[in-house]
Amino acid sequence: MTILDDIVADKRNIVARAKRDTPVSDLEGMPLFSRPTLDLRGSLTAAPVFALIAEIKRKSPSVGAMAEIVDPVDLARTYAANGAAAISVLTDFHYF
Repeated sequence: MTILDDIVADKRNIVARAKRDTPVSDLEGMPLFSRPTLDLRGSLTAAPVFALIAEIKRKSPSVGAMAEIVDPVDLARTYAANGAAAISVLTDFHYF
């Protein structure tokens, strides 16, 4: 079994538990649920020369701890202000 197999198995269990514990109706009532989605493809194809996807990632399954990110929102704003077309935020608490 690879680390990817472990991650997928863990995520399947976590998602199943979350679906069981939190009804969709509860999610629909949350402010961020009805927020408009962003256009990733549009952001990436609008760039005149190249499009950069910046990443916010505290650790990696293969490397371990990578960076102590105190304020991910501030870091995302810095990335955006410096030309990132999109920002990938890894929010997994165990592996990333």
